[in-house]
Amino acid sequence: MADNDAYGRKVQPIYDALTSGNFKGALKLATAALSKYRGDHLLRALKAHALERTGKASEALTLCDDVRKDTPTDTHVLHTLRLVYAREGRHGEVTAMYQAAAAAAPGDAMLQEGVFASLVREGDLVRQQQAAMKLAKTAGTKPGGERYGWWTVTSLLLQARAAAAGETMAMAPKQFLQLAETMAKRHASIKPTAPEHSVQARPKEDSGAAPYYTAEALLLHVEVLRDQGRHGDA
Repeated sequence: MADNDAYGRKVQPIYDALTSGNFKGALKLATAALSKYRGDHLLRALKAHALERTGKASEALTLCDDVRKDTPTDTHVLHTLRLVYAREGRHGEVTAMYQAAAAAAPGDAMLQEGVFASLVREGDLVRQQQAAMKLAKTAGTKPGGERYGWWTVTSLLLQARAAAAGETMAMAPKQFLQLAETMAKRHASIKPTAPEHSVQARPKEDSGAAPYYTAEALLLHVEVLRDQGRHGDA
């Protein structure tokens, strides 16, 4: 515990300096801390962040790449590295970093979410859908896992709109929308694990059980229907 406290006393002032915009001070503190905690992933990531913010982007990226060689899986380290890569427009590096971390810690939903989020930032709709489907499979019936199915629906809707805008996609807009609706119906039939955050729609006469939705999922399903021109159903 004492060692953890000592480490915390080294790390917190660096965060404070970065938050207040004192990047030179943060760099000095990180460098000093590394003299005691040599090779520490978080301290090296924080130093890289400070380097980038003081105009030393090349050094910062080199340090980030060096940290990545150890395939870190700690979310604080990954988040800090992501800040550096993102500021330098290296979004592909962020995706690769989270993919490596997720592969090193299979079953870790937070890391898989990092993969999904990085693909969203890249605008890679196909791989975004694949990542969402993998999350849904990994989560299974775990609490909150149903949201990943809706992320898949979102990805399909976006692909439909991209195809409608003339982008080359795997299917026609109509096919994407039909698949999105099929998946939306399937996920709406699953009672959510956090029912206090959901609503149960009134079923049509003779249509079976009422579907379950969070507010966001309900709006998403409405968007899918509207994009098909089915305003009455929406």
